[in-house]
Amino acid sequence: MIEEKFTPIYFDIHYHIKDNIVYRNEDSSGECQVAKEKCLRACFTHFLGEDLTGTKTIKQHFKTNTKTHRHIITRCCCSQFEKDGITHAIVTHKLKNLSFIVGKDCFNKLFAGADDVTTFWKEECKYCGEIVAKRAENRPEFCNQKCVRKYEEQEEKKRRLLRDEAWKKKWGEQNNKKKVYDKCAECDKPKYTEKQQKFRFCFDCNQSFSMGSLSIS
Repeated sequence: MIEEKFTPIYFDIHYHIKDNIVYRNEDSSGECQVAKEKCLRACFTHFLGEDLTGTKTIKQHFKTNTKTHRHIITRCCCSQFEKDGITHAIVTHKLKNLSFIVGKDCFNKLFAGADDVTTFWKEECKYCGEIVAKRAENRPEFCNQKCVRKYEEQEEKKRRLLRDEAWKKKWGEQNNKKKVYDKCAECDKPKYTEKQQKFRFCFDCNQSFSMGSLSIS
């Protein structure tokens, strides 16, 4: 059976990981058309440790930068070979932060049963979360300039809150920090123990104050 072919040894031979990206080796042989989808499914399952192809929400598990590339890489993770370079995307598993070089059509067939298979590749606005109807280079990942402005205001508010929290924490630490007296405030006699350093005066001076022979200034 075809499925029996895709063992751990198979993936050790035909794949490698570089910079957290799974690649099909350029010099590896290609699978027949019938086996390519099974190969891709086995590839994802092998490297992720679970079969996610039955998921109903792709974005729950994966993310992509929505861009396609066509340069130097001639192999899709399904084993498809294109001598001039495959038109591929980079899909990343969110939890493992592991990416795959895969063609969009191959990926769509693999997750054909998902509810968001038609929208997974579309860019979402970073502010409102809606699908970006028309992408613009001067505002990538945003619907319009209004969303850009609102997002920047939101991020600035977050930065302000973080600065305020950091200041409050620092102020609280300074106020809670107990003063250490490493020498007597009266006679300048050094104090060596932690217990001695808790008090402003040394034992002798403190005794003298108690007896009234010294005046506390």
